[in-house]
Amino acid sequence: YLFQGSSIKFILEHENGYLIVTRDNRCIITNTSFEEKYIWPDLDIANLSKGISLNSNEYLFSDESNSLLLINKNGQIKSHINNSLEIPGSTLKEIVQEASGNIWILQDKSITRIEYPSSIGIISTLPNSFGNIRDIKSFNNKIYFATTRGLFYLDNQDDKIFKTPITDFCYRIIPTF
Repeated sequence: YLFQGSSIKFILEHENGYLIVTRDNRCIITNTSFEEKYIWPDLDIANLSKGISLNSNEYLFSDESNSLLLINKNGQIKSHINNSLEIPGSTLKEIVQEASGNIWILQDKSITRIEYPSSIGIISTLPNSFGNIRDIKSFNNKIYFATTRGLFYLDNQDDKIFKTPITDFCYRIIPTF
């Protein structure tokens, strides 16, 4: 078996196959039958924790120290954003890309928007009254985020955060579309 002894962390689409990231940080490119084509060079970073395919040529990964890595389809690091998203006591939870291309980084206590392919901008560091962020979803030009103190949304047109009538602990947002 291709992955004997290697535990899979996550799988992303890659050209005519898949990019498989293992728990020991190996990045394996396969065909659609999961037959190994080649392995990316060692990325020489802390453990990869999250990843998304931005387009057919680039991936965005995070590591356990909340750094972001922009990597091309050949496994070469194009950009390493080191500790730029670090907020004390806040852990990176999720990376989401909208249909428009913007990337949202969800942390326990903040939301960061990356206008892809441009620079990073921190949209909001939430006050403690919002609680800790648990989940994020994009819908109808709004970014919804579930927190330990309710459901909120960011209106992209106004760049303001609004509270919904849901004020109890929200663990996950389930899309209905």
